Amino acid sequence: MPKSLLSGIATCGVCGGAMKAGVIRDIRSYRCSVSPHLSRKRDDADHFITHVVLDRLARPDAAEILRRDDAPNVAELRVKMLAKQQGEADVLALVAGGHTTLAKAEATLRDLRAEMGTLEAQMSDAGRVDVLGDVLGRAEGAGDAYEARGTAVAEAWAALHMDRQRAIVRALRSIEMRSPGKGSRAPRDAAGRLAHTEATLALTWHQAIASAHV
Repeated sequence: MPKSLLSGIATCGVCGGAMKAGVIRDIRSYRCSVSPHLSRKRDDADHFITHVVLDRLARPDAAEILRRDDAPNVAELRVKMLAKQQGEADVLALVAGGHTTLAKAEATLRDLRAEMGTLEAQMSDAGRVDVLGDVLGRAEGAGDAYEARGTAVAEAWAALHMDRQRAIVRALRSIEMRSPGKGSRAPRDAAGRLAHTEATLALTWHQAIASAHV
């Protein structure tokens, strides 16, 4: 079971593969599970995503933006997801067995992963209010002031199990990790590191949230 915030949730900006948590030269990192062509520092990525998520949940309109009255059938979506996952596994098995090359399989894998991303977003929509209930409840109890709501949301987030934090991240955004460019180094100051990390993460709000001002 993943013990890091973004493992299996963030995708590789080079090939679309899942980014998995690991340690590279004693540095906690996320690296592409398909090829070693991309890795990012785990602590920086986790810090930035947490910052973005808590900022969004602290806003007064968070509850309305995240509520869905037309939630899809989760059981049906899970069946479709399993079929897509099996399709991905079959293609990767062909590559591993030497029956085709990764280059030839990339288009098929990209389509399968895009379809899985859509299904994942739909499943997240179905359970979004339940997943966020504790955090939003604390925010509502803090009143309308952004600072007070932010403190309440941060405290509620810190008290959540990693699985719940991951579920919230998955419900809100799709995350693609990208290379900062050859030779690029993150600044030492906190603000500079945050900006440097932001430049290497492509974030997409899921549809129910994107329709509102974010």
